[in-house]
Amino acid sequence: MEIILLTYINRSGSTFLVSRLDNIPTVLSCPEADILVRLFLSNPLKAYKVVQHNLICDILVNDRKFKNWGLTKHEILVAMKQQTNIQIFIELLDAYRKHIKPSAKKIVFKATEIIRFVTELNFASKQKEFSISIFALVRDPRAIFTSQKKTFVPHKGKRMNTNPLNTIYQWNYFVKKLLYNYQLAAISYIKYEDFITDPLFVLSDLSGIDAINNEVLAVTKYFERIQNDEQTMHLNILTPPIPERINAWDDELSVVYKDIISLACKEGLDALGYSNVMGRSTLKLLIVKWYLKTSLILFELRRKLIRPFRGKDHFKTLNHI
Repeated sequence: MEIILLTYINRSGSTFLVSRLDNIPTVLSCPEADILVRLFLSNPLKAYKVVQHNLICDILVNDRKFKNWGLTKHEILVAMKQQTNIQIFIELLDAYRKHIKPSAKKIVFKATEIIRFVTELNFASKQKEFSISIFALVRDPRAIFTSQKKTFVPHKGKRMNTNPLNTIYQWNYFVKKLLYNYQLAAISYIKYEDFITDPLFVLSDLSGIDAINNEVLAVTKYFERIQNDEQTMHLNILTPPIPERINAWDDELSVVYKDIISLACKEGLDALGYSNVMGRSTLKLLIVKWYLKTSLILFELRRKLIRPFRGKDHFKTLNHI
């Protein structure tokens, strides 16, 4: 069995990509479950103590996203008997496969936080001889911010993101980690724009299956496995890709926002072959650049001050057992 890990930034088209991969008979795409990354992929070669197993099980069955997988407490406890965290993770994916698509030979799991642990996961896969492939889905940060601004998150009751600094910080971190690990051959990447332009080629490359036809681009049952309270965020996967909409952000995003993101993400945009044309005068660009530099310093300071106070109580509890 082969595991395909997909990492991305929210609103990069990951749900659309995995939904079409799920249409391939031998491929199963799992719904999102970020809790698995935090519990098992952050330290893939470590293991929890036996006395922690019931607590881990309770965390999983009560997690907002993971309980959508429908695994029983018994199935989770069976998986916890594995020697390492990465083995537990694979066992949980396999249990889900048996429920949904027993014939699948490849399992796709996607999560934004995977990018943080590519080095560890690549090392773990070599040590334990697991068949794990890691891919990053990349999209133009200006398109990502445009989509984030329009996306309403039902369980939070607000828009996903209205501050370009958030997107800039996420994208620059993501691309820095991606390019570093790409040079080490620890990860491959796909550009969203290439997927929309030639989806069959990308799906074939990801799945390792040559004989893929247009049937995989049809409406998918994967939508039914997305959490009910998040389906409204992913209605686009019910329609075929529209190549003409790739650069729609250029008309929808203000010139100021485009220039701010273009300036702050210039290094990554150039490295990944994205156009980086800005539309303001030299004086206005200098003002934007000064504002951006000051804002990013304050933004980073705020993140460092707030981050130590964030975290779930159950993760703190685990460290004391």
